Amino acid sequence: MAIEKRRPTPTAATTFAPAVSRALAALEQTFGGRDGLITLLACAPHDDRLDYVLNLLADPLAADRPLADCCALGNVSPGELLQHLKAGSVLYTQALSARHLPAHVPQAVEDVLTIAHVHEGVCDACLGVGTIMIVPSRRRRSKSRADDAVEDGPRTESCRDCAGTGVKTYPADPDARAIALELAGLLKAASPLALSFVSQQVVDLGPGGGRIERFQQAVAAALDVESASPSEDPLAADAPSS
Repeated sequence: MAIEKRRPTPTAATTFAPAVSRALAALEQTFGGRDGLITLLACAPHDDRLDYVLNLLADPLAADRPLADCCALGNVSPGELLQHLKAGSVLYTQALSARHLPAHVPQAVEDVLTIAHVHEGVCDACLGVGTIMIVPSRRRRSKSRADDAVEDGPRTESCRDCAGTGVKTYPADPDARAIALELAGLLKAASPLALSFVSQQVVDLGPGGGRIERFQQAVAAALDVESASPSEDPLAADAPSS
């Protein structure tokens, strides 16, 4: 049974020159043939004329009908077809990408929360080995000094950045800290100014006393920054009255 098609009311007689028909045929092959066109156009936003063309393309009885004829019958210009293909491609790509989010987003969030406070990681100087290779500069041979004729070779030394442990302590990343606060919804309505203010106030979220108190004070101060009027001068309260 043929797919039911309802042709939209034509606005003008649409015909394509042979060169345009050949260009549309080449475009169809570029997008993977008839099946590729159907996949992308089916993902495009709803449009009556596009729906008519899409049904023509999907009709088994019209499998041999050229793309140019389908577009002409639906009063869809080549430029409109490209716009629909572009919109469908974007939505199709986003849908395919979204299926990977549940598997990878939790790990990404965990990584952000890790670097949002003082943390330990592989030393970036020795790459976790604990030693670094020292290659001395080559010395010119001197006829007056015999020891210059023998050049020192490369040697290894203990990494100074991590004291030879291969593990280094890194400070909190301000950008990751702001993202963590946004993910927690603590500063949902805060502006970048308030987020930056919190990042500056909370100096150390690592081991130590008073972490919760400092965090609460920083959030409260950021909210005060948000609610303050731009015309208010924080130094006005300290100015002597005349």
